[in-house]
Amino acid sequence: MKIGSFSSSSSYISFRSLKTAQKEITQTLGRLSSGTRPVVDGPVAALLAEGLKAQANGFEVANQNLNQSYSVLQTADGALSSQTEDLLRMREIAVQAANGTLGNTERGFLETEFNSLRESVDFTSRSTSFNGQKLLDGTFSASIQAGATSSDQINVDLPNTGANALGLNGLNFDTEDDASDAIAAIDLALNEVTSARADLGASASRIDSAISTNSVTQENLSAAASNLTDIDYIEEIAKLSQQRIKLQASIMAFNAEDAAKKSILELMVSKK
Repeated sequence: MKIGSFSSSSSYISFRSLKTAQKEITQTLGRLSSGTRPVVDGPVAALLAEGLKAQANGFEVANQNLNQSYSVLQTADGALSSQTEDLLRMREIAVQAANGTLGNTERGFLETEFNSLRESVDFTSRSTSFNGQKLLDGTFSASIQAGATSSDQINVDLPNTGANALGLNGLNFDTEDDASDAIAAIDLALNEVTSARADLGASASRIDSAISTNSVTQENLSAAASNLTDIDYIEEIAKLSQQRIKLQASIMAFNAEDAAKKSILELMVSKK
C-alpha cells in the first residue's frame, strides 16, 4: 500500500513537471516567433503601448496632411511665379509706351501685347487649382492639421491674384501719362504677388519644421511602445536553453519513475 501510494504521487509530480516544462517552452517559442510579449505577461504595459502607438499614428497622419499641403503651396507658388514673369514683361512694355517719341501705331502694338499678358495673369488666377479647389481666386482658406492634437494647426490663406484684384483692368497706353499710371499700377501688383510668395515661403518653412518635428516624435513614441512590448531576444534564448534542460531532466525523471514503478510491479508479481 505504501509502495503504491509513493509510486502514484511521484509519478504525478514527474508528469506535472514535464507538462510545465513543455508549456514554458511553447510560450517562449511563441514570444520568439512574434517578437512581442503576450498581453497576459504585462497588461498595463500593453495598454500603455497601445496609447503610445495611437499617438505615433496621429503624427504619421499629420505628416500626410502636411505633405499634401506642401504640394498645394508648391502649386500656388508655381502659378505666382508665372504671374510675376508676366507682370515684369508688362512693366517693360509700359516703360516703352511712356516714351514720348512713340506714335499711336507703336503704342497700339504695345497695348495689344500688354492686354494679352493681362489676360494671361487673369487666366492663371482663374485656372490654378489643387484637388478641385481654386487657389488664387481669393476663396482658398485652410487650416492644416499639423500635429496629433486639435490645437496643432497651420492656417493658409491664399490671395486673389486676378487682373481686377491686382488693379490691372482699365490700364491703357493712350498717352504718356496713361503709360506712367500703368507702370505705377503694375508695381503695386508686383508687390502684391511678391508678398503672396513670401507668405507661401513662410508657410512652407513652418510645414517643413512641423514634418521634421513630427517625424522625430513619431519615432520616439514608436520606440517607447516597442520597449514596452518587444521581447529581449538574448534573454528569451537564454531562457529557452534553460527550459530545454529542465524538459530533458523532467523526461528523464518521468522515465526513471516509470521504470521504477514497473520494476516494483514485477517484483510484487514474482513474489506471489
